[in-house]
Amino acid sequence: MKNPMRWMAFVIVLAASSAAFGQTSDPDTTAPPAPAQSETTVTNTKTTTTTSSVESWPETQRTAAGALTEKYGQPDVATDQTLTWNDKDPWTRVTVRRTGVKDTFPVNHVSYIDQTISYAVPNDRTNEIENFDPSLSVDKDAQTITSRSDSEAGNILALNLANEIARGKLDANQARDMMRKKWDEHMAGKSSPYTDHLMFSPGKGPVEEEEPVEPGTP
Repeated sequence: MKNPMRWMAFVIVLAASSAAFGQTSDPDTTAPPAPAQSETTVTNTKTTTTTSSVESWPETQRTAAGALTEKYGQPDVATDQTLTWNDKDPWTRVTVRRTGVKDTFPVNHVSYIDQTISYAVPNDRTNEIENFDPSLSVDKDAQTITSRSDSEAGNILALNLANEIARGKLDANQARDMMRKKWDEHMAGKSSPYTDHLMFSPGKGPVEEEEPVEPGTP
Protein backbone atom coordinates (compact mmCIF):
# COMPACT_ATOMS: atom_id res chain seq x y z
CA MET A 1 0.00 0.00 0.00
CA LYS A 2 1.29 3.45 -0.93
CA ASN A 3 2.47 5.84 1.80
CA PRO A 4 -0.51 8.18 2.52
CA MET A 5 1.72 11.12 3.37
CA ARG A 6 3.78 10.82 0.20
CA TRP A 7 0.59 10.52 -1.86
CA MET A 8 -0.88 13.66 -0.28
CA ALA A 9 2.29 15.64 -0.98
CA PHE A 10 2.18 14.54 -4.61
CA VAL A 11 -1.42 15.72 -4.98
CA ILE A 12 -0.60 19.14 -3.45
CA VAL A 13 2.35 19.66 -5.80
CA LEU A 14 0.26 18.63 -8.79
CA ALA A 15 -2.54 21.06 -7.86
CA ALA A 16 -0.10 23.94 -7.44
CA SER A 17 1.52 23.22 -10.80
CA SER A 18 -1.87 23.16 -12.54
CA ALA A 19 -2.85 26.51 -11.00
CA ALA A 20 0.41 28.10 -12.10
CA PHE A 21 0.04 26.70 -15.61
CA GLY A 22 -3.53 28.08 -15.85
CA GLN A 23 -2.38 31.57 -14.88
CA THR A 24 0.28 31.71 -17.59
CA SER A 25 -1.66 30.08 -20.41
CA ASP A 26 -5.20 31.59 -20.06
CA PRO A 27 -5.68 34.78 -22.09
CA ASP A 28 -6.51 37.98 -20.29
CA THR A 29 -10.28 38.34 -20.38
CA THR A 30 -10.00 42.15 -20.73
CA ALA A 31 -9.03 42.95 -24.32
CA PRO A 32 -6.46 45.69 -24.69
CA PRO A 33 -7.89 48.94 -26.05
CA ALA A 34 -8.01 49.03 -29.82
CA PRO A 35 -5.47 51.36 -31.30
CA ALA A 36 -7.00 54.70 -32.20
CA GLN A 37 -8.23 54.63 -35.76
CA SER A 38 -6.23 56.99 -37.87
CA GLU A 39 -8.35 59.80 -39.29
CA THR A 40 -8.78 59.61 -43.03
CA THR A 41 -8.97 62.89 -44.89
CA VAL A 42 -10.54 62.80 -48.31
CA THR A 43 -9.15 65.60 -50.42
CA ASN A 44 -10.83 66.89 -53.52
CA THR A 45 -7.88 67.26 -55.87
CA LYS A 46 -9.57 69.90 -58.00
CA THR A 47 -10.55 71.98 -54.98
CA THR A 48 -7.02 71.87 -53.64
CA THR A 49 -5.62 72.73 -57.05
CA THR A 50 -8.05 75.62 -57.49
CA THR A 51 -7.28 77.06 -54.07
CA SER A 52 -3.54 76.84 -54.56
CA SER A 53 -3.85 78.27 -58.06
CA VAL A 54 -5.55 81.51 -57.01
CA GLU A 55 -4.23 82.13 -53.50
CA SER A 56 -1.59 84.55 -54.79
CA TRP A 57 -3.93 86.33 -57.23
CA PRO A 58 -5.01 89.96 -56.75
CA GLU A 59 -8.03 90.16 -54.46
CA THR A 60 -10.50 91.21 -57.17
CA GLN A 61 -9.58 88.35 -59.49
CA ARG A 62 -9.48 85.91 -56.58
CA THR A 63 -12.99 86.96 -55.56
CA ALA A 64 -14.23 86.53 -59.13
CA ALA A 65 -12.66 83.08 -59.30
CA GLY A 66 -14.48 82.10 -56.12
CA ALA A 67 -17.82 83.40 -57.41
CA LEU A 68 -17.46 81.56 -60.73
CA THR A 69 -16.45 78.36 -58.94
CA GLU A 70 -19.54 78.62 -56.75
CA LYS A 71 -21.73 79.13 -59.82
CA TYR A 72 -20.20 76.64 -62.27
CA GLY A 73 -18.44 74.15 -60.00
CA GLN A 74 -14.78 73.23 -60.10
CA PRO A 75 -12.97 74.41 -63.26
CA ASP A 76 -11.99 71.96 -65.95
CA VAL A 77 -8.52 73.47 -66.22
CA ALA A 78 -6.67 75.25 -63.41
CA THR A 79 -3.23 76.87 -63.69
CA ASP A 80 -1.49 79.58 -61.72
CA GLN A 81 -2.64 82.08 -64.38
CA THR A 82 -6.15 80.99 -65.40
CA LEU A 83 -9.18 78.93 -64.42
CA THR A 84 -11.34 77.62 -67.28
CA TRP A 85 -14.77 76.03 -67.43
CA ASN A 86 -15.99 74.31 -70.61
CA ASP A 87 -19.58 73.87 -71.82
CA LYS A 88 -21.39 75.67 -69.03
CA ASP A 89 -24.70 76.67 -70.62
CA PRO A 90 -24.98 79.10 -72.35
CA TRP A 91 -21.20 79.40 -72.57
CA THR A 92 -18.86 77.21 -74.56
CA ARG A 93 -16.01 78.50 -72.39
CA VAL A 94 -15.53 80.69 -69.32
CA THR A 95 -12.07 81.85 -68.25
CA VAL A 96 -10.96 84.01 -65.35
CA ARG A 97 -7.43 85.36 -65.50
CA ARG A 98 -4.92 86.38 -62.87
CA THR A 99 -3.65 89.23 -65.05
CA GLY A 100 -6.28 91.61 -66.36
CA VAL A 101 -6.36 93.86 -69.39
CA LYS A 102 -7.04 97.59 -69.10
CA ASP A 103 -10.15 98.62 -71.04
CA THR A 104 -11.82 102.01 -71.39
CA PHE A 105 -15.30 101.16 -72.66
CA PRO A 106 -17.97 101.72 -71.49
CA VAL A 107 -15.92 102.98 -68.51
CA ASN A 108 -12.33 102.52 -67.39
CA HIS A 109 -11.89 99.06 -65.89
CA VAL A 110 -9.63 96.00 -65.84
CA SER A 111 -11.04 92.97 -67.67
CA TYR A 112 -10.20 89.47 -66.43
CA ILE A 113 -13.27 87.37 -67.29
CA ASP A 114 -13.58 85.93 -70.82
CA GLN A 115 -16.86 84.30 -71.88
CA THR A 116 -17.38 82.60 -75.22
CA ILE A 117 -20.54 81.60 -77.08
CA SER A 118 -21.12 79.68 -80.30
CA TYR A 119 -22.09 82.22 -82.94
CA ALA A 120 -21.45 82.47 -86.68
CA VAL A 121 -21.17 86.19 -87.40
CA PRO A 122 -22.07 87.21 -90.98
CA ASN A 123 -18.99 88.32 -92.88
CA ASP A 124 -20.36 91.82 -93.46
CA ARG A 125 -21.00 92.38 -89.73
CA THR A 126 -17.70 91.26 -88.20
CA ASN A 127 -15.96 94.64 -88.45
CA GLU A 128 -19.03 96.45 -87.17
CA ILE A 129 -19.11 94.23 -84.05
CA GLU A 130 -15.41 94.68 -83.33
CA ASN A 131 -15.67 98.45 -83.90
CA PHE A 132 -18.52 98.58 -81.42
CA ASP A 133 -16.48 97.05 -78.59
CA PRO A 134 -12.76 96.18 -78.83
CA SER A 135 -13.30 93.71 -75.99
CA LEU A 136 -15.29 91.49 -78.36
CA SER A 137 -13.38 88.94 -80.41
CA VAL A 138 -14.94 87.15 -83.37
CA ASP A 139 -13.44 83.80 -84.39
CA LYS A 140 -14.69 82.99 -87.89
CA ASP A 141 -13.12 79.53 -87.98
CA ALA A 142 -14.47 78.37 -84.63
CA GLN A 143 -17.72 80.30 -85.16
CA THR A 144 -17.59 81.91 -81.74
CA ILE A 145 -17.69 85.34 -80.12
CA THR A 146 -15.74 86.02 -76.95
CA SER A 147 -16.43 88.96 -74.67
CA ARG A 148 -13.91 90.25 -72.13
CA SER A 149 -14.99 92.23 -69.06
CA ASP A 150 -14.71 92.49 -65.30
CA SER A 151 -18.12 90.88 -64.75
CA GLU A 152 -20.63 88.53 -66.32
CA ALA A 153 -23.10 91.40 -66.58
CA GLY A 154 -20.64 93.33 -68.75
CA ASN A 155 -20.10 90.34 -71.03
CA ILE A 156 -23.83 89.63 -71.31
CA LEU A 157 -24.55 93.24 -72.24
CA ALA A 158 -21.84 93.32 -74.92
CA LEU A 159 -23.02 90.04 -76.46
CA ASN A 160 -26.68 91.07 -76.50
CA LEU A 161 -25.73 94.20 -78.39
CA ALA A 162 -23.41 92.25 -80.70
CA ASN A 163 -26.37 90.08 -81.67
CA GLU A 164 -28.38 93.20 -82.49
CA ILE A 165 -25.53 94.42 -84.72
CA ALA A 166 -25.32 91.01 -86.43
CA ARG A 167 -29.04 91.18 -87.15
CA GLY A 168 -28.67 94.66 -88.62
CA LYS A 169 -30.78 96.21 -85.91
CA LEU A 170 -27.99 98.53 -84.69
CA ASP A 171 -24.76 99.89 -86.08
CA ALA A 172 -21.58 100.25 -84.02
CA ASN A 173 -22.28 103.80 -82.87
CA GLN A 174 -25.85 103.05 -81.86
CA ALA A 175 -24.69 99.99 -79.95
CA ARG A 176 -22.04 102.01 -78.12
CA ASP A 177 -24.64 104.56 -77.04
CA MET A 178 -26.93 101.77 -75.88
CA MET A 179 -24.13 100.08 -73.95
CA ARG A 180 -23.22 103.26 -72.06
CA LYS A 181 -26.88 103.79 -71.17
CA LYS A 182 -27.52 100.21 -70.03
CA TRP A 183 -24.28 100.05 -68.08
CA ASP A 184 -25.07 103.26 -66.23
CA GLU A 185 -28.48 101.81 -65.34
CA HIS A 186 -26.87 98.58 -64.17
CA MET A 187 -24.41 100.41 -61.94
CA ALA A 188 -27.31 102.41 -60.51
CA GLY A 189 -28.94 99.13 -59.47
CA LYS A 190 -31.59 99.00 -62.18
CA SER A 191 -32.34 95.52 -63.51
CA SER A 192 -32.49 94.96 -67.26
CA PRO A 193 -32.62 91.89 -69.50
CA TYR A 194 -29.67 93.37 -71.39
CA THR A 195 -27.42 92.71 -68.39
CA ASP A 196 -29.33 89.91 -66.66
CA HIS A 197 -29.11 87.18 -69.30
CA LEU A 198 -28.51 86.49 -72.97
CA MET A 199 -31.64 87.56 -74.83
CA PHE A 200 -31.04 85.02 -77.59
CA SER A 201 -30.00 81.39 -77.86
CA PRO A 202 -26.38 81.04 -79.01
CA GLY A 203 -26.15 79.07 -82.20
CA LYS A 204 -25.01 79.21 -85.78
CA GLY A 205 -25.93 82.78 -86.62
CA PRO A 206 -27.92 85.90 -85.80
CA VAL A 207 -31.11 84.95 -84.02
CA GLU A 208 -34.24 86.81 -83.12
CA GLU A 209 -34.00 87.98 -79.55
CA GLU A 210 -36.70 88.29 -76.95
CA GLU A 211 -38.33 91.68 -76.72
CA PRO A 212 -36.72 93.53 -73.80
CA VAL A 213 -39.17 94.33 -71.05
CA GLU A 214 -37.82 96.85 -68.61
CA PRO A 215 -38.85 96.64 -64.95
CA GLY A 216 -42.06 98.55 -64.28
CA THR A 217 -43.33 98.16 -67.83
CA PRO A 218 -46.99 97.02 -67.78
